[in-house]
Amino acid sequence: MFDAEGNLYGTAASGGVGHGTVFELNPVTMVLKVLHTFTSDGSTPTSGLVFDAEGNLYGTTELGGVDGRGTVFKLNPTTKVLTPLHVFTGADGALPHAGLVFGPTGALYCTTYVGGAHNAGTIFQLVP
Repeated sequence: MFDAEGNLYGTAASGGVGHGTVFELNPVTMVLKVLHTFTSDGSTPTSGLVFDAEGNLYGTTELGGVDGRGTVFKLNPTTKVLTPLHVFTGADGALPHAGLVFGPTGALYCTTYVGGAHNAGTIFQLVP
């Protein structure tokens, strides 16, 4: 995902302290900034990120959180403050693998690989 200045934002599934990172890369200067290193707030971010209208980044981690089943997060790239929005429990899904998308009303949508009623995954909606 690119911002208006041409910086690239993405995730690395490992690195930092081994749980993954969110980064910003300036493709002209090749300067890489780590915006967040996951610890107990999530692990293994494998999908892409999306921006909201205010410039905040949203993403998922496949693992981590209280039950180790993944999280949804919001990250302010300027302040580097990460806000957990949802921690999966299994009943509501687990291992979110695809990238988030914004719906027309501002809600976020995504899928999980497993969990839910039959442990076959879920489609979820999250209103930030």
